[in-house]
Amino acid sequence: MPITLERIPHDKQVAVASFFDLGYSQSKIARSLDISRNVVHNILAQFPSNSSELEQCKKTIISKSYGLVARAWNRVTDDKLDAMNALQLTTIGAIGVDKARDMEGSNRPVVNIVTMVGDLSSRLTDIKRKQQAIEAFEASQ
Repeated sequence: MPITLERIPHDKQVAVASFFDLGYSQSKIARSLDISRNVVHNILAQFPSNSSELEQCKKTIISKSYGLVARAWNRVTDDKLDAMNALQLTTIGAIGVDKARDMEGSNRPVVNIVTMVGDLSSRLTDIKRKQQAIEAFEASQ
């Protein structure tokens, strides 16, 4: 019997879709929202991906992430800075900014498929040329 979403609160459905869209695994979403992976799977299968509500939720999460980083940095006093080593300070800043950028999509690599295909085609031509040279050398022996 398929799972229907009538008993799953709408805000939880939006949260599942938002977290999945931001790159969270289904297992992590299930644990975070205290629902089964089966429910997560069904929400993702049934929730519209172009929902304006979903986009608003993502913007809220991104905003809160930046706010959290700012609040954390604002609480760092000179005494706390003096007590921390450089690795601790760098780690805190890097993780906060990195995670916010992940949610914005800024950290995603840009792949140019046309360039990639061109490079592969060029390499394939090189390999064929080398193979022919090896075959010609072997034939002359």
